Amino acid sequence: MMFIARLRKITNRMLCVLTAAAILSIPFTGQTIYASEIGNGRTPLFITEIMYDAPGNDDGAEYIEISNASDHALDISGYYLGDAAVQGSSEGMFRFPEGSVIGAWESIVIA
Repeated sequence: MMFIARLRKITNRMLCVLTAAAILSIPFTGQTIYASEIGNGRTPLFITEIMYDAPGNDDGAEYIEISNASDHALDISGYYLGDAAVQGSSEGMFRFPEGSVIGAWESIVIA
């Protein structure tokens, strides 16, 4: 539970916007869940680490880590990742390509 509480605290401070542009698929159960059907508005996706563009020289070392805190693989195909500077437009937004899956209790890093 401490791990989940820590992840929730981090997401409250997130600097990026992660929106669902497609459905959330759970392939191991054959069940498909639409984002609008999640009753409490919570998903098992968490932003767990951010290295943002710090002041000074830009060394290109920015990255973000997204973690799946569930027992099922999550299909994030069609999800977008960006920041407030690109909110409301597709320019500068990263779209996860078809077949993008985060395994159960695994993380991915976007750099």
